[in-house]
Amino acid sequence: MGTKQYGVITFFLLLLAFFAACDNRDESYKDYIKDGEAIYLGKAYAVQAAPGNQRLKLSWWLTADPQVVEAKVFWNDRRDSLEIPIENKGEPQEVSVLVDNLEERIYSFEIFTYDNKGRQSLRVEALGEAFGESYVNGLINRTLANIDLVEGEVHLSWQTLAGSSQTGTPVGVELQYKDRSGDNRRKTVEMAEMETVLSDVELGSQLVYSTMYLPASSAIDTFYSATDMQDIPQHVLLDKTKFQKVVLPTDNVTQYNASYPMENLWNNSTGSFYYTAANSGVPTWFTFDLGQTSKLARFRYNQRNSPESVRWGNSNPRYFEIWGIAGTPDPDGSWDGWTKLMEVESVKPSGLPIGEHTEEDIDVLLSGEEFDFPADIPAVRYLRIKVNSTWGNTQSVHIAELTFWGE
Repeated sequence: MGTKQYGVITFFLLLLAFFAACDNRDESYKDYIKDGEAIYLGKAYAVQAAPGNQRLKLSWWLTADPQVVEAKVFWNDRRDSLEIPIENKGEPQEVSVLVDNLEERIYSFEIFTYDNKGRQSLRVEALGEAFGESYVNGLINRTLANIDLVEGEVHLSWQTLAGSSQTGTPVGVELQYKDRSGDNRRKTVEMAEMETVLSDVELGSQLVYSTMYLPASSAIDTFYSATDMQDIPQHVLLDKTKFQKVVLPTDNVTQYNASYPMENLWNNSTGSFYYTAANSGVPTWFTFDLGQTSKLARFRYNQRNSPESVRWGNSNPRYFEIWGIAGTPDPDGSWDGWTKLMEVESVKPSGLPIGEHTEEDIDVLLSGEEFDFPADIPAVRYLRIKVNSTWGNTQSVHIAELTFWGE
């Protein structure tokens, strides 16, 4: 057989293979053939899966295809499905469906559209995630750093809280409390808010709060961290702007230098301090005016804390007394008319020697030691602090800050 004949046979074999391939291709798309024409149903596009609490929301867009009468969503290897009737509106439309009762994990979904003969579109896939108890257990509540009463209003101070790839975004804090009529109230605090003022809280009641999270910006449910509870104080934080230094003849008003005046005791900064002159003597005392008459309930004492060598040592008071009087003190500086309100001992939690500290020691020192006044003390306006000894048994005194609460 000649070369020309081999070429003809090869040509016919290739032609037969081509038609066979065409037959196979047509077979794979036979569902889209009607009366010799191809039918391509409008499929889902721009699919979104919005996460929720043991559920999620699938949404997508459809073109204005009049043939589409139904959509189906499959998941769990097509063991589970949902059917969604489609009403043709003559224009592109958004379709959405809630998928409920899901376990907490990531899911793969398949979406098809159908015409009235049951013919389906090409498949569209999407991934979505359902959240639940495990996610909630990993959420952190925002820290309430401090609660104060100022002129009858409750001031809440918050610490900053950032989200993470595991928790998503904290979007607010929900507060629950009782107002002064005894009614339950709810309030949402924005995350950017560092101080919240509540003017209608029942004093002495409890504040319950929980941080709200979204695992994703598209989430359909808000998740809540475990709740924390704080007692609302019954006593008002005294306004330090009203405090004034008082100079009496027997007081120690000599200071180490001009950088350490008595006014540093109430400037709301533990980075500064009042410092009496070196070798000016201990025991010693000084006096100041609260600028208001109050039955004191509690106070906070902040030691000087810098440099580290002075912590629980040096001239920080260890044993001291607080005296008070309602009327104007005797100008001769005597103790006539003064009432001893309480004796105070500063207690180092660990009991370790000076210069040795535990983490708890430092935490207490930095946050301040708080003491409750006896319930039966009288209301006073002027205070006298009498220091009997210091941690370092020195002959001078330094104190960073004094804070008082009262009725």
